[in-house]
Amino acid sequence: MLKKQYSSKLNLLKTLAFSLALFNIACSEQTPQKDFSKLGTPTQGGVYVSASIGEPSNLIPWLAGDSASSAVTAHIYESLLKYDKNLNLTPSLAEKWAISKNGLTFTFYLKKGITWADGTPFTSKDVLATFKTIT
Repeated sequence: MLKKQYSSKLNLLKTLAFSLALFNIACSEQTPQKDFSKLGTPTQGGVYVSASIGEPSNLIPWLAGDSASSAVTAHIYESLLKYDKNLNLTPSLAEKWAISKNGLTFTFYLKKGITWADGTPFTSKDVLATFKTIT
């Protein structure tokens, strides 16, 4: 019984401490926002650091079912098409695409001048190899 009394008092103290902390944060002076307009023009290269809630389980996008893996693979892989903020398909590696009247043939027209990290040109053979790997 004595243990139960202390437990409820401890919970009350924790709740009060938490409430006071929230009150203190709400009433504290706000720190000024940083003016990012003075940072200048973005440049290529550098380091990208991102916090994650978990460790990626794999780096193969079509097998990545967890959010940590998807967040990482989004910075590694590029697709033929992507979605805009309104969930409309827009070009990415493909500059345009066409669907046959019967809906069985999709034709993608690849953008020119795209290369892999080693400088090798990106071709339709790469798209086919990826498609075969996935299927």
